[in-house]
Parts: sequence; C-alpha cells; structure tokens
Amino acid sequence: MALPRPPSSRLLRWLLPHDPRTRAIRTAASMNVPPVRTPRPPTMSWVSVAMAVVLAAATLAPAAGVRAQATDTDAAATGAARDLYRSAMRAAEQDRWEDARRDFERSYELAPRGATLLNLAVAQVQTGHLAAAVECYRRYLARATPEERAENGLRVEQQTATLESRLARVSLSAVGLEEGDEVALDGTAISAAVMGLDLPLDPGDHEAVITRAGRPCATRAFSVVEGARLDVELTLHCPVVEPVDADLPPPVPDDPTPWIIVGIGGGAALVAGIVAAVLVATAPAPLGPYVGNVPPGMFVVP
Repeated sequence: MALPRPPSSRLLRWLLPHDPRTRAIRTAASMNVPPVRTPRPPTMSWVSVAMAVVLAAATLAPAAGVRAQATDTDAAATGAARDLYRSAMRAAEQDRWEDARRDFERSYELAPRGATLLNLAVAQVQTGHLAAAVECYRRYLARATPEERAENGLRVEQQTATLESRLARVSLSAVGLEEGDEVALDGTAISAAVMGLDLPLDPGDHEAVITRAGRPCATRAFSVVEGARLDVELTLHCPVVEPVDADLPPPVPDDPTPWIIVGIGGGAALVAGIVAAVLVATAPAPLGPYVGNVPPGMFVVP
C-alpha cells in the first residue's frame, strides 16, 4: 500500500499568507505589541496518517473475508436447494409423493422460496398431511410479495378454504389432570392450555397420551374422518409414588454371624453322624459255625 505523501512546499507557501495565525503576528508587529501566538491545534504527521490507514485496512480485511465466506456458504446452500427441488419435481412427475414431499421440505429449509412452498403444500395434500398443507399456504400468503400475491393469492386462498373444510376437529379433555402433567398428541407434545379447544387434525388414526413424572397415566386411541368433529376424554390412573424421606438413616443390613454359627454347628453334627454310621458299618460281626475259606461239611465241630 502506497503511503500518503507529505504536503509540498508550494502548498505550504500558498497557505501561509491566508493562515490567521500569520495575520495575527503581522498585526501585532505593526502595532509594536508583543505578538500573541495562537496555540496551534495538534495535527497528525503524514506517517501517523499512513499508519492509521494501514490499521484500518487490516481491521476491515477480516470483515471482508467473513462476508466472502458467508457468500460462498449461501451459494452452496442455494445450489443444494436447487438440486433437491429438481429431484422433488421428478419424483412428483412419477407419483412418488413421499419422496417429493421430503425433498421439497429439505429444499425449502436451505433456500426458502415461494414456489418451493407451494409445491410442498401440493405434496403434503397428496400424502394426506392436510393440516401441514394449510400451514404452508398460510405461510406463503404471509410472506408473499405484492407480485406473488397478485399472481397466486386468490388461488391459494381458495385452496386453503377447501382444505380447512376437509380437516377434522377434535377436542381433548382429561379427568384428574394436574399441573405439570405432559400431554402428547401423535407423539408430539402439546400445551395443556389447548385442552377443550377444537384442534384441526388430518383424517385418520391418532393417539393421545398423558404422562406424569415420566410415567404414562392415560392413553386413548381414536379415529376421525374428513370434516367430522369428535370429543375425546382421557381418565388419568397414575401410579402412586411413595415419597422418600431423606432424613431417615439407610437400613442396616442383617448380621450374618448367627447364621454362620448355626451352619457350622449343623455341619459338625452332620459329619459326626456320618462317622458313627461308618464305624457301625465296619464293626466285626460275631463268628458263626462256618467261618473261613473251607466249605461247610469238611470238618465236624465238636
């Protein structure tokens, strides 16, 4: 970076006659009055200015690098979103609506575009997610530009009204519900404040679960059809958890010493009985009239 050049001598000579400090000095000299020199304001030398410029450039360089990196990241996300959009369009043309819905959702997450949102709503209708499609149409209307609203606004509003008429309405209530209980509908947690209100749901099978302290207390499965309204009541049967008193000392384990003594005594008695039985079994029997290896009848016993 080229450093700024100091002011030339010609520029200094041009400024000198017009400097108010110079006029004050000349006026005081003509009146034989000691001149009063006006204090000169502090100025920066050209070297200081150059250093300030270099420091400013060094400070702005990382910011420019961050902006460039962010631009590259946005470009990569936009390219990935475009590829996903094309993949979703091909899947829709082949009636693979689940794949189309998945790719439209991912494309919109990377690059939120109005056209992607409209196509995502169509794929959601085709896969039975009517409530999600209504939310997509409402989001489109909320974020549409004047040109987009003029082109698609009326059609989107009509489609939204048609889908809302197809949604089912379900009102949940619970007997024994307490503060802190958790309510879930189809695996998604919902606020207890919506209990008693009409909730828009897709036609089909659903399940409501209420848990307390991590334990399920009530479960209710139900089904609804298009445009129907249903009241669903759950009765809580929560297991009672005995409170644990932290002040109580821990239980003392039983002393095994008496059982060891009894075992040793019993073992000794058993061994003594076995020894006695062996001694009795091995004691010599009384001699009979025929004892020995000679067969009977060989010798006459007097």
